[in-house]
Amino acid sequence: MKRRTFLIGGASSLTLVAVSACAPPDPDPTPMPTTTPWPLPVPEPARMVRSSWANDPYALGSFSYLGLGSKPDQRVNLAAPVVSRLFFAGEATSPTKPGTVAGARETGSRAADEVEAAAEPGERIAVIGAGIAGATSARQLHDAGFDVVVLEARERVGGRIDTRTSDDWDVPVELGAGRLDSGTAPMLLARLEALDISTTPFGSSVSVRTPDGEELAPSTIGSDTIAAAVAASQDRPGDVTLATALKQTYEQQQPSAPEPEDAAAITGTDWVKSYLHNDIAIAYGAEPEELSARYGTNDGDRDGDLIVTGGYESLVAETLDGVAVWTTSIVSAVSYGDDGVNIRFATGESLRVGRAVVTVPLGVLKSGAIRFEPSLPTAHIIATLGLGMGTVDKVWLRFDEPFWTTSAVRWTIVGGDLDITEWINLQPATGSPILVGLVGGERATALAELSDDEVIERARRSLEPFGSG
Repeated sequence: MKRRTFLIGGASSLTLVAVSACAPPDPDPTPMPTTTPWPLPVPEPARMVRSSWANDPYALGSFSYLGLGSKPDQRVNLAAPVVSRLFFAGEATSPTKPGTVAGARETGSRAADEVEAAAEPGERIAVIGAGIAGATSARQLHDAGFDVVVLEARERVGGRIDTRTSDDWDVPVELGAGRLDSGTAPMLLARLEALDISTTPFGSSVSVRTPDGEELAPSTIGSDTIAAAVAASQDRPGDVTLATALKQTYEQQQPSAPEPEDAAAITGTDWVKSYLHNDIAIAYGAEPEELSARYGTNDGDRDGDLIVTGGYESLVAETLDGVAVWTTSIVSAVSYGDDGVNIRFATGESLRVGRAVVTVPLGVLKSGAIRFEPSLPTAHIIATLGLGMGTVDKVWLRFDEPFWTTSAVRWTIVGGDLDITEWINLQPATGSPILVGLVGGERATALAELSDDEVIERARRSLEPFGSG
């Protein structure tokens, strides 16, 4: 595990000053001393639940991204039907909205259109995966008169939409997808409204603080610096990582202002690091050393101005209403040819269908957990290997009563070395003292290695800037 440091010029400068990388022996987050004083200013939460998408065998990550060597057309190649027998859907196959529920939903409809054009009326169709892409395909094909069966490895539907409901929580807990962009997904938003699935604005009220709790005015230094590096990379031959683009931008410019001499002051460095951790890593699930500078941060619009607070999974359940769904059905191999498709399960049983829609996450395809016979075409293989799979995880905390005084929905910490520096405050929307921490990329990978007790300790430390005193 590597810790990266990105340094830029003074707070008013958009000039990159330096980019360095070092590899300390411990992962980030690093272990805290055992002599931590107690009690912490932040109280113990009454409940905690968290995700670990990279360790989920049926996802192996949160969503796809374009890394070095990847190109947008690889998404189109991955989506291409194979001998009119296999069809592909899912967020990784969306050329315009990858990494989003809206994008996955659109690809499910596109794949269903392709099946309808190729299949005979009433033909039996298997849909592998009961996420939103699979549910959308299955619904459309079922309504068109096909004999549809959905094959899902989990005991539940929803895929990377993972909603948990229990008496321990006042609202549904969304451990997977939970945000959407109302501007680019009006049809999805309309469907949520029709199902009485509530949403709340995100980012309309923001509290930005230092680790010491000092309130800061929001700054565009981070976003402007990354945008400048990305723009400069477009004029250079070939592709480089975002980290290299930042370094190259510095080498061609001179710093316009020094960093503040006060070591405790928030610097341009801090704003860039904050943007990389709290915007880039959470949007793409990847680090600057992994993302393509040319395509990575222009890979669809993943910003969400709304948070789903009313139970996202019910969208999938409603879509699948009346459709045959076989849960705990782990597909291990798919054989296809001119006469149809044979699907084998981990149990050794098999299912014969006319055609199949494959909607499993990119991480599963990359792992080889499903064997295709014959092998998929070269373009599909290159796309599967070339596209990256990022990770974003959530830590949900419910407190007996709020310890904070701000009513802002989005909380961001700039500076320091805390582990979770992006939080969502759900109290204004739900009336319940619930906070949701977000981590992406290496931070998510490192946090997943810790026990629940350790994660709670890190979360309490990271929430200290928002304590009431």
